[in-house]
Parts: sequence; structure tokens; C-alpha cells
Amino acid sequence: MNSRRGLSVLLALCLVLGGAVLLHAHEAHATPHVHVYGPWQTILEPTCTSAGQRVKVCIAGDDAIYESIPALGHAFGAWGPGEPATCFAPGYTKRTCSRCGAIETNPIPKLSHVFGPWGPGEPATCFSPGYTKRTCTLCGTVETNPIPKLNHVFGPWGPGIAPDCYNSGTTVRQCSLCGTKETNYVPALGHSFGAWGPGLAPTCTNPGYQIRTCSRCGIQETKHINPLGHTWGPYLPFDAPTCTRWGSEVSTCGVCGEIRSRGIPELGHLWGPYIQTKAPDCTNKGAETRTCARCGDTQTRSIPAKGHKSDENWVIVRAPDMSKPGLKITTCLVCGKYAKTQNFAPRGYRYEVKTQAFGIPADQVNPTLRGRSERFIYLDLKTDSTLVIPLVTQDNYKIGEATIMVTSGGVTVSLSKDSSPTLLRYRTWHMFSDPKDIRPQDLKAASLPFDQIVFGNGDSALIHITTTSNYYQGNENKPFSAQSPSTLGQFTWAEVVADMISAIRD
Repeated sequence: MNSRRGLSVLLALCLVLGGAVLLHAHEAHATPHVHVYGPWQTILEPTCTSAGQRVKVCIAGDDAIYESIPALGHAFGAWGPGEPATCFAPGYTKRTCSRCGAIETNPIPKLSHVFGPWGPGEPATCFSPGYTKRTCTLCGTVETNPIPKLNHVFGPWGPGIAPDCYNSGTTVRQCSLCGTKETNYVPALGHSFGAWGPGLAPTCTNPGYQIRTCSRCGIQETKHINPLGHTWGPYLPFDAPTCTRWGSEVSTCGVCGEIRSRGIPELGHLWGPYIQTKAPDCTNKGAETRTCARCGDTQTRSIPAKGHKSDENWVIVRAPDMSKPGLKITTCLVCGKYAKTQNFAPRGYRYEVKTQAFGIPADQVNPTLRGRSERFIYLDLKTDSTLVIPLVTQDNYKIGEATIMVTSGGVTVSLSKDSSPTLLRYRTWHMFSDPKDIRPQDLKAASLPFDQIVFGNGDSALIHITTTSNYYQGNENKPFSAQSPSTLGQFTWAEVVADMISAIRD
């Protein structure tokens, strides 16, 4: 409130002085100004703990001087009671400032206990310690002094439970202070056996035993005696051996009469010399027999046929054709039958030649087929088409064609010959949907039907076509080259195969 009134006075004084300054402004440039200050005005009253502030202002209103007013300090009264000291906590006295009400304290130290003499508390026993006690006359606090636990005072050991052969016994002693009993264990005595006596006598094959008895408790203990074993006599003949059957001989135990036997090996035959019983001829074996001198058994063995004696005059008995080669013979001078035979054929005739439709080598289809000679043809089953593939022999002659028709995902295979006399035998074809599934044993499976539609499994397939041919190397049958033009446009057969390999890998 005082600071607000001081500020109002200062503000009014500035307005009066400001008017004077305007009246004399025209003289300011001519005469130097000397500050003339008014009286001090308090703008902040001091307190017990904080300084105040006052100001005086030049009558011209252009300057002011500020000055701090010191704090007043507390105005404490006399010391009076506060909190009394006890044995457990210090106390204090206090005084109060009449100006601001602040309280100042003066500490009183904590009191010390004033104990009386030691008196009885809890007596010590054999099981727990005791104590004496004394009491503070100021606060009633009790202080204790421990008495150690007592030790037992045992008497001499006396009888408890007597031990026997199986069970341990005890002795006992007692504390004269508290009556506690302490037990000492005595081990079991164990048996006191006499000498071994007769029980059951052993035999050749059965064990026996001996007995002894405990003199204290009467229990009996047995001792095992092993069987005596047989006392065997010498082996004597029982069943004589023969040439082909074992015999036997026996031995008898002199104690119990038990009999044992052992075998005598068969004697084996006493063979005489072989005597011819059937003479051999050119084509039939002969025979000779020998007889055992002991049992009369016989043994026969064959005599090799003598073989024909050829007249070396070759005669043709069958002319060659494409179904089979020709045959010529010589005659035996002894029996008149064929002595020698020989197949023959004109130059260029070939029989039983492995033949297959030209295509991708096996190891380009599946690496597990490396080293095999089969070839495969790739087919796109999504597109209807007709392929005419050459049939090529193992000795590299083209002797015919395989016509492969793809219709609505199905495959029809037909074979044709370039030369009418050619024979195609043992025809087979197989179809596979995945190159990884082809195994060597699958190529020996039964053939799919020729000239009939067979449906594939998937969008593409690989087929293998093979046959065995009899053919003539000439006329319509020509040597084959992979570089020759194909029937599939302006490509060689090698280029056709390369395209098939790319289709597989795509």
C-alpha cells in the first residue's frame, strides 16, 4: 500500500516539473542544467528479512536517485518453553518476533538414562540362556544382561535295550539339571555259527548243500555244493557207420549209469574203376559206371559226344531273303547228318539292327541317362501338328519314317518303310511328361499302341520310338546325315534337334 502511494506522488511531481521544463526549454541551450532534487519518497517498505527502497527526483524531471532501505531485523521476545528433552530425543526452547511472528528455537541435548541396580530377570536352563535386568528412573526403559545357556550334567551310562543277532541295542544316561535322557546305540551282535554239518549230498548232475546253526538265535545257514559230475567209462561201438550214414558209440557213467553217445563219420564209398555202359556217337553222349565194393552203390558219368566228321563239301539248303539269312551245310561222313552249318547273305543285307526315330540324345534330356544311345522327340501337346521323323539304323541308314500326329493333346504314332522288303520287328514307343522322370528301366516297359491316339499328361511330352530292322543297304535305303534337310521346313535335322533341346530347357 505504501509503495503504491509513493508511486502516485512521484508521478504528480514529474507532471509539475515537466511543465517547468517546457517553459524554460528555450533557455536550455544557453545555461548548463544543475539537478535540484526533491525530498526522499519511500517506494518499498522494508521488512524483518527484506530491504526496502526510496527515491528522490530532480525538479526538472530528467533524473532520479534510488536508494536501498536496510531490512529491519527480527524483534524477538524472551526465551520460553518449547519441547522438553527425554532419554530418547533432544528438546528445545523458543522465542517469537513481535513484528512478523517468526519463531527461533534453541536445542536442549537428549538426556542420558539413569538406571537402578541389576535385579533378577529370566534364569538360564540347559536349553536356553537367561538374563538379569535394570530400569531407567526417568523413562522406565529396561536393560538386560545375558546369562549363557547351561550345559547338561549327565550321570553314568546305564542299561537300555539289549542287542541281538539282528537288531542294535542302547545304553542311557540322564541330566541331573533338566532330566534330559541321552541314548547310545550298541551294534547288532551278529550270528554265532557252529561248524558246517551234513545237509543234502550232491549227485552227478544235482548240487547238494551243508548246514550250520547260530548258537544265539537258532537260525540255519546253507552252503552250496556243486554237482560231482559224471565218471565216464570208455566209448564202445553201438551202431556201425556205412558208406553214406553216420554211426555211433556210447559211454556209461560208473556212478549213476547215465549214457552219452557220439557220432562216427560215414565211411565213404570204395569205388571201383569206371566201365563203359553206353557208347557215344556223333551227337549223343555215352555213359560209364563204377561200383562201390562195400555197399554196391553205383555212380554214372557221361562220355562226351564224338562230334561230326565233315566231308567239307558246302551245300546251300536255304536261300537268303529279308526275313532271315541263307544257310549252307556240310555232311558227316559217319552218320550222314549236317556236320557244319553257316549263315550267309548277299552284300548289303543287314539283320536284327537296332533302329530308332532320330531326335534328342538321351544325355541332353536327363543327365542320369549319360552313356545311353536312346533318342527322344519333343512334342508341344497344346498345338495340333504332324511330324515326320526319319527312322535311322544303328549303322546310320535311313530305312523309313515315324509319323507323329498331335491332336487335342493326344498322340498317334505310325511307322512306314522306305523299301518294301525291309522288316520292322519288336516295335515300341514310350511317352514321358517330365524329362526328370525318365529312368533306364522305363525304356524297357511295354509299348504304347501304334496307330491309336494316346493322351499325354500336361502341355508337352517326350517320346522315344524304337524297332529292330532287317534291311538292305541300297536302293531306297540311304545313308543318313544330321546335316541333311528335314521335312520340317528350311532346317537340317541337327537344327530341328537343337530347337527341341531349347524347348525342353525353356
